[in-house]
Amino acid sequence: MAQVVFDPEAFRALFPEFADETTYPDATLQMYWDMATCYISDQSNDCLSETCLTLLINLLTAHLAKFNTNTNSGDGNALVESATIDDVSIKAAIPDVDDIFNWWILQTDYGVQYYAILSTQAAGGFYIGGSLDFNAFRGASGNFNA
Repeated sequence: MAQVVFDPEAFRALFPEFADETTYPDATLQMYWDMATCYISDQSNDCLSETCLTLLINLLTAHLAKFNTNTNSGDGNALVESATIDDVSIKAAIPDVDDIFNWWILQTDYGVQYYAILSTQAAGGFYIGGSLDFNAFRGASGNFNA
């Protein structure tokens, strides 16, 4: 397995929003890339081509950069529908998604693209770690799981 590495020039060409090297220096983009590899491995594998894996990690890097930029500037990304200052009142929103990861990843266009590609590439889903027996009513040996 080969490791996919970050290429800042290719990243900036793919996502011109991050072309400003003053606002988004290479070290900052590398930090977001490193964060992205906590979500998806940077090791090529049989499930994803190296090209597709590189695109997915780049999309997730862009998502993290955009999401954090929006959060730091006060633009959305919060589960708050309304707020009041006097007599403090906050109304929390409940996202209309199956889980919080879906809500989080769908907050940017980059996350939507990431989710769409990963959904098509991982048809049937991935299973990571543990024994499949723990998810079954009856284990592979025929014994019932309690």
